[in-house]
Amino acid sequence: MQFIFTVPLGPAEVFAATIDELSGGTFQDLKTAFDKLAQGAHVTNPLQEAFFGVYGALNDKFGVRWMFQTNRLNG
Repeated sequence: MQFIFTVPLGPAEVFAATIDELSGGTFQDLKTAFDKLAQGAHVTNPLQEAFFGVYGALNDKFGVRWMFQTNRLNG
């Protein structure tokens, strides 16, 4: 599984947020991480299959945005 930390570019007043991403690995790895970070979080996109694979997103209890992506469940 790959963790990508996006560093904001530009002044803090303009780019006040970062987005963290977990991608790759197995679906079960991704689901485990998603479920742990979802505790106390605002889930904006539950994990679900999309045309490009499995995707989900949430804002954790500290306000950090997380995006999750892996290959399709059945292929």
